[in-house]
Amino acid sequence: MTVRSVAVIGAGTIGRAILRGLVRSGTGLRLIATARSEASLEEARRAGAEASRDNAWAVREADS
Repeated sequence: MTVRSVAVIGAGTIGRAILRGLVRSGTGLRLIATARSEASLEEARRAGAEASRDNAWAVREADS
């Protein structure tokens, strides 16, 4: 089975809510998030996502 990847570009307040919803739904998705601040990146990691400041990387890693 292939694990699907979803990127959330901009893991601020709304982006983190989306990430948490995806985690709670039990989809088993690989979650990727980007943000500008270290605090937002850390929150995204705590929500269960791989986190980076690199939007281009996140888009390349996500499934189309």
